[in-house]
Amino acid sequence: MTDNVINLKSPEKTPEELLDECKEVFQDFMIMGYDKDGNFNAALTKAFADGGNILWALELFKHNLMIGSYAE
Repeated sequence: MTDNVINLKSPEKTPEELLDECKEVFQDFMIMGYDKDGNFNAALTKAFADGGNILWALELFKHNLMIGSYAE
């Protein structure tokens, strides 16, 4: 399953490079980050249209992060 995961330790990539890479790998995704004014915001594809799906994905990500699934 981890062969579908973009390595979290890629700070050298620009947002444009990372988005291009994600478009080839993911069917649906959410993007969270800071806009040019420094405000935190998110953008989501249709699969995350409901709050339950968003929360589930965030909790799953958090769990995998805590158990080291994204480590190199």
